[in-house]
Amino acid sequence: MNHSLKVRFAGHETFTLKQLWLRKAVRFVQQAVKEGRQANFRDDAAIVELGLGKNMVSSLRFWSVACGFLNSGCELTPTGLALKIFGTNDSDGLDPYIQNLTTSWVVHWNLCSDPSKLTVFWYLFNKINKSSISRSEFLEDLSQFVKVNDFHVTENTLKRDVEVCIRSYAPLITGRAKDSFSEECAETLLGGLGLMEFRSRDVIEVSRTRRYSLPTSIFLWSILDMWEKDEELRDCQTLDWFQLAYAENSPGRIFKLSENDLSDRLEQSNSLTNNTLVWTDQLGIKTLVRRTNDPHELSALKESLLVASYQ
Repeated sequence: MNHSLKVRFAGHETFTLKQLWLRKAVRFVQQAVKEGRQANFRDDAAIVELGLGKNMVSSLRFWSVACGFLNSGCELTPTGLALKIFGTNDSDGLDPYIQNLTTSWVVHWNLCSDPSKLTVFWYLFNKINKSSISRSEFLEDLSQFVKVNDFHVTENTLKRDVEVCIRSYAPLITGRAKDSFSEECAETLLGGLGLMEFRSRDVIEVSRTRRYSLPTSIFLWSILDMWEKDEELRDCQTLDWFQLAYAENSPGRIFKLSENDLSDRLEQSNSLTNNTLVWTDQLGIKTLVRRTNDPHELSALKESLLVASYQ
């Protein structure tokens, strides 16, 4: 039983994260702030302004917080990440219309590297070691995890979470044609990452391979993010191969990188970080060395890597 693990189930109203929802939510909040009022997603006026149904508006709010684009609290505000990607208007953001897959990779990382966002995403990419798994196996494994840790969640809630997770990444196989896609899945923000495929109507595959659309700058950004969030790693100067490739919340696991792809990216760390992160391989011992603990330097490096990934 793990009482220290913070988890989250439900909240999505069974809707997957749509392509432009994060932008829509951030602009909605920015407009409210500009007008000197609080952004209220539960107000009837929000339904009209956002052009979505009541349940969709609730789902939109949930995803925006879970993905790290809105700060939750007494008053919703855009996060620094949201402001960097979307800007204050459509002319000064890195990706104001979400046309770059880098944004999808950032969202994937944020969802899957923290169990408190939406636990089913974290569980799939951190706990399941098989490359192929059926829906029923996925649900059974997640249910066992919930039972062992004494989390109070209904089976129906877990089933809906599993379905939303799968539909977020993989196009559905419909009854009409084997290769036809559902409209909902075509609109999902994470569907273009190629992280999941259907092997049959019931079996999905999430295997390690080379991720050509993942910028190496975002890979290194995620390492700094992992270093920053993990209390046990925060004061460590080094990370070894296992911690980067196979440990929970590691980029190797969450991005499902092959060992060759991981190695190739780590070998670029020296040049892309101006030797702040140095990859060494001495006598077969592979280690990533962080040459500073200064939070301001690390924050600046993290931001520069984010910006570089969009160029």
